[in-house]
Amino acid sequence: MKNKIFILLVMFFLVGCQDFLDVTPREGGVATFNDVSQYDALLNNIRVTRNRVEWANSIVASDDCEFVPEWQNNVPANNLASFQTWEAYSTWNESFFQSQGGGTSGFVPFLSTYSFMYLLNQIINTVEAPEVEGDAKLKKKIKAEAKFFRGLYHFLLAVEYCTHPSLNGGNNPGVGYRNSVSTVESGVETRNTVNFTFDNVLKDLEEARIELQDAGAVILDANTPWRITVPATESLLARVYLYLGDYKKAFEFAKSAYNSNKFLYDLKDQTLFGQRNLTVQTETFNGVVFSTTPTFPAIAADQNANSPISNSNLWYKESFFRFVGQATAQSRMVPTKELYDTYESTDLRKRVYYDNNGNINASFLRPRFKDQLISKNYLKNATSTTNSGYILSVTVPEIMLIMAECRARGAGDGESANVILKELRKRRFPANYVDNIGSTLDDVKNERRREMAMVMRWHDLKRYNALDNANITVTKRGRLDPLDFNSEVFTFKLAPNAPTYALPIIQREVDFLGWQQNEYGGITRQ
Repeated sequence: MKNKIFILLVMFFLVGCQDFLDVTPREGGVATFNDVSQYDALLNNIRVTRNRVEWANSIVASDDCEFVPEWQNNVPANNLASFQTWEAYSTWNESFFQSQGGGTSGFVPFLSTYSFMYLLNQIINTVEAPEVEGDAKLKKKIKAEAKFFRGLYHFLLAVEYCTHPSLNGGNNPGVGYRNSVSTVESGVETRNTVNFTFDNVLKDLEEARIELQDAGAVILDANTPWRITVPATESLLARVYLYLGDYKKAFEFAKSAYNSNKFLYDLKDQTLFGQRNLTVQTETFNGVVFSTTPTFPAIAADQNANSPISNSNLWYKESFFRFVGQATAQSRMVPTKELYDTYESTDLRKRVYYDNNGNINASFLRPRFKDQLISKNYLKNATSTTNSGYILSVTVPEIMLIMAECRARGAGDGESANVILKELRKRRFPANYVDNIGSTLDDVKNERRREMAMVMRWHDLKRYNALDNANITVTKRGRLDPLDFNSEVFTFKLAPNAPTYALPIIQREVDFLGWQQNEYGGITRQ
């Protein structure tokens, strides 16, 4: 069985994204298995082994991250090309998004996200076939998990490559909802509308929740935390409904998920969250002595010693499901001064989530220009300074912040928003510093940005501008041609609700699918 699954995965990756889109299941090398245990193992392999890069480009595009063009003079030659590419993404360079740097390697979120749809749809379409032997409840559970991931992947694509669904009545282009192994089904061969995309996302997630309930998958499984349960679907539904502006449903699902998992790491725990610094020394910050170690803050205690999968990212206990994007460049991302300055001096996140550029990766950016993100939420690895990941799954802090936001908007349970904010801050501040937070919507938004820096910011910018008329303009500096040292440096501004909030799709995929390319506009330079 293991050999069969291994061959299946190898065949899939050799076929590639473009080739599998227009072949039949038999041509793609995937046949119906004869036992449900084989489907179970296949789904398990997909979740554990996949190398994901979703949202990598939109993280750089948000106002939480910046690449200062003058730094190119200080980047070693072997890292310069990577730095120039990320500077281009930071300033919404159309040609870079459409070409992904002009090559077939690197971070291509569109390809990465769609690449597993074929296997997920094969599971959904065949696991309950009469000829497949095995327990009916396990079949239902596996099918529900595959639906969950299909909904999740399309949601990630929609946030990155579509305008917000509240604009133009939701009739702007969505992403083709890949619900078949073929390209001839409705909604697959064309982009359809963003409303169509979200209708199908919600349909998949709602069906997955009901089917998981029927299959008895109602609690988080500590032994296989990457597998999906009812609380996981509720947590993701809360995120999606918040994005859509349905705050009553967002609160309902968030509260239900929160009742199943309230675990928070305590940043005062020196065992896990001591100040990281490659120079051997100690530092006292707000009365707390931070020890120095040459590693990222480790969550090694959460690993399952009996599991062959030795990866602490998979046992991150604040998560409702384990979904960790792998992108080396994330260890080189630099927060804007605006973001960094939002943290109070007493906020332990300012020390735990950030460190100095020279300490993080001295070979990449030698001068210590400013602090750089090393968030244990979105950049954590027990042993390496480069093999890091960012958490795309829903976490307990995110659920708490969703509940707080819905309360602040008058769509919760009548309790003050800062009640749950204070619960969060008990694990983010030294003792006696948890009461300095209000209950307004701005208070919640600011706390959300501090706790969930970088990864959720593009998601939030789009919904704040579209739903709240927040009128947030994002300003960046960069070269007109980031590959040319002589190119003029401009200040780029991305207008609220600009068309470019639907990032350009890699052009070779647009040409292959016959899709309409996203409109590029709403950017000024001076």
